[in-house]
Amino acid sequence: QTATGGHEGVVATAKTGIGGGYVWGGRSFGAWDCSGFVSYVYAQHGVKLTPYTFAMKNELRATANPQPGDIVFQNGYNHVGIYVGNGMMISALNPSQGTQLHPVSWMSVDGYYTAFLISTPEIFRLGGRHPQRGAFPMLNRASRADPEYTGRGYTRGTGRTEG
Repeated sequence: QTATGGHEGVVATAKTGIGGGYVWGGRSFGAWDCSGFVSYVYAQHGVKLTPYTFAMKNELRATANPQPGDIVFQNGYNHVGIYVGNGMMISALNPSQGTQLHPVSWMSVDGYYTAFLISTPEIFRLGGRHPQRGAFPMLNRASRADPEYTGRGYTRGTGRTEG
């Protein structure tokens, strides 16, 4: 899955959540926890993410060059939010603070991840592995509901299996 509307669209949608409440396990607009907030925002752009941080990170791919609209994991992958650039992010923090725009530096960063397609220069920075050749889980994981699924890896859209 690749996000529609571009990085700017994701940031714009995330900004509409500022001031929203925090509800542990919540996934509804303005009543979410950190992973519920991120999964809600990305759902508005056509990407279904599991609203649980440890599962979510496996549905994305790490990026060495985060862009506004990418996802930042923090605090031992126990917290997640949306990077908006210039060292800032939007996330649902806790019941007393709700959803805020705040510095990324408030918590230790575990990594930046993206649901956007990768650029050629970034492919080379990441060791030259092409995303459709098995390097990035979001592009090569199949589900049993997928007609191309064979029980082994596959390259989406080509009908070729890997592995």
